Amino acid sequence: MKKYAVIILAIIILAAAGLIYYSNYVRGRGTSLVAQSNTEETRDVREVVWGQLSSNRKERIDGTWRDGKASKITFKTGMGMVEDTSYEGKIVYMIDYPAKNDSGSQNVVVYADTDTFKYIGYGFTD
Repeated sequence: MKKYAVIILAIIILAAAGLIYYSNYVRGRGTSLVAQSNTEETRDVREVVWGQLSSNRKERIDGTWRDGKASKITFKTGMGMVEDTSYEGKIVYMIDYPAKNDSGSQNVVVYADTDTFKYIGYGFTD
């Protein structure tokens, strides 16, 4: 009876070790680009895009990059000014920063690439 308990315990330990190995090493193999983008994703897209904005656009924003709200959307024609038309119909980040009251608009909307966080254009607002 003791012999079976030891065998079962050994099987459980080996299975747990195998799962840990698989989750840490096998799934990550060959995905160095994902690891690099995960490193980039630890940075806030609002902050990365903020660093790419012109000083004129920053002056219109009430606050800092922390006051923006980021979401993923499907970019469509008419939503804003994006020079690279290949983004039409694709998912991009939309960062919505609050505008100062004297700027004449309700907010400052900018778009960024979801993989690189590169600023790709701005949104039309009321």
